[in-house]
Amino acid sequence: MDCSASDSAKLNNISVRSINTIYIKLRKKIVIQCEEISFFNGIVELDEGCFGARRKRGRGAAVKTIIFGLLMMEIVPNCSKIF
Repeated sequence: MDCSASDSAKLNNISVRSINTIYIKLRKKIVIQCEEISFFNGIVELDEGCFGARRKRGRGAAVKTIIFGLLMMEIVPNCSKIF
């Protein structure tokens, strides 16, 4: 949905309030579908960091590279055999 609610309202000759209601319903359906097919179950940890020159400080430093990490942990019931 690259189209804003006001643009959609103009294109379809519907009020912005009605379009917003439709968008909310669509977003809820998308969330339900994503949760059903997602392979993420349990605890998921997200983090971000910056790498680069030590002299520059803060996120806005031009020479720093911003990275994003994702870690998924799972309880293993039996670790006696090799996977």
